[in-house]
Amino acid sequence: MKRRILFLTLVAAFFFTLSLSAGPAGITDGLVLWLDASEITEYNENDPVNNWSDQSGNNNDAEQTELDSMPIYLVDEVYDFAFLRFDGFDDYLRINSDILTSNHEITIISVVNQANTSLDARWINARAWQSSNSQYWPNWSMQSTVGSAIRFFLFTGMDNTPHGIEGTTNINNDQFFITTARFYPSLWDLHLDGELQVSTTKSGTIGDGTFRVTESIDIGLYSLSASDTYWGGDIAEIIVYNRALSDGERSLIEGELYTKYFEEPDEPSQPVELSSFTATIIANNYVQLRWTTETETNLLGYNVHRSRENDLATATKVNLLIIDGNGNSSQQQIYTFIDEGVAMNTLYYYWLEAIDLDITTNIHGPISIMTFYEEDQGNPPELEYVTKLIGSYPNPFNPGTNIRFELERAASVSVIIYNILGQQIRALSESFEAGDNTLYWDGKDDNGNPSQSGIFFYRFSASIGYEQYDKMILLK
Repeated sequence: MKRRILFLTLVAAFFFTLSLSAGPAGITDGLVLWLDASEITEYNENDPVNNWSDQSGNNNDAEQTELDSMPIYLVDEVYDFAFLRFDGFDDYLRINSDILTSNHEITIISVVNQANTSLDARWINARAWQSSNSQYWPNWSMQSTVGSAIRFFLFTGMDNTPHGIEGTTNINNDQFFITTARFYPSLWDLHLDGELQVSTTKSGTIGDGTFRVTESIDIGLYSLSASDTYWGGDIAEIIVYNRALSDGERSLIEGELYTKYFEEPDEPSQPVELSSFTATIIANNYVQLRWTTETETNLLGYNVHRSRENDLATATKVNLLIIDGNGNSSQQQIYTFIDEGVAMNTLYYYWLEAIDLDITTNIHGPISIMTFYEEDQGNPPELEYVTKLIGSYPNPFNPGTNIRFELERAASVSVIIYNILGQQIRALSESFEAGDNTLYWDGKDDNGNPSQSGIFFYRFSASIGYEQYDKMILLK
């Protein structure tokens, strides 16, 4: 039921979290309604819902008093997120006020799954009383139907006529999607799953405040004086601002919603999933230990233990300070430790102790290695570099950032940068020697145009057979 929207093969490897300060992606300016099913705590699965609390702080709760007309609270069994299911026959919730403080601008962001085949079904509708003919009409609404595109309707005060814009991509059943609709003076547009569907010019305001007065905001009901049409499907989240968000703000919220609803859940993992643990003789007859982890969970760090016997009880800790771990990581991590306190011509055993934040430990090993006779040392290899992507700094950044990496030997490096829609923004390439290196991105696209604020993903690859992905945020 998850929507595999644009750029899945790249972004499925990442999970990012933006700090929330009472608003989606921390954006509170103009927030008038925030219905988030994940914040519902008072209902169990399959319970009817009589109140969906507004998280915006404006107390615009959506309510229903009739038991037969209450939607059902459900939790997705696979992806573990909550939503409300509307049956398409008589389920709806109502906010008994006009949530807009201005009739000049609006942004509506929704995460929904359409199941109703009715052409007039609308999942959110501003129910307005038209005094000229004593009838109910919508001031604004969002509409969809299986096999059709998303529609954004407005009644504009310029000509007292309803107008609508329609996307170009049809939606399917059993498939959640993110849609964003914006209206501001002389322009309105519609995005589906982060992709622009339509943008057009239209003058006017949302209603005129007298000819049509919004009396309520209905969730799941399109109410006319002659008939009522109910929306059937699932709603996970609805966000409304009384202003038009910038492209950067829109991108941040859509990116956060993508992560929340469309990322694959992590499989249960051990505190440390160790894929290798090796020992090597390096210069000065020192022992270099190297270990690679695929995942780390609740990890504080590591200790290294050494003994001349294959018995952990006889081993001593050889590191003075704990070797810091990465806390929680789903990406490969590589560690090295150099033991300088070894004698020549001696067999050593090593154990790796992983320590959790709750101070429980797990032991890995042993591994063993024989040090050299002095006359047999020859020229042991110097300390080796490891090919790995370290990350970008600063992050978030403005206007540019350094992408830092390490190469075990000379190689050509390529960095391809994408926006959240999966569109290539910039391609960087250069040759580097072995060691610690950086590649600078100035925040511009391939045409030299500055990029807008938002989330960017990049693919780092080296000609010696290494590839890795990471993310960065441009905030202006």
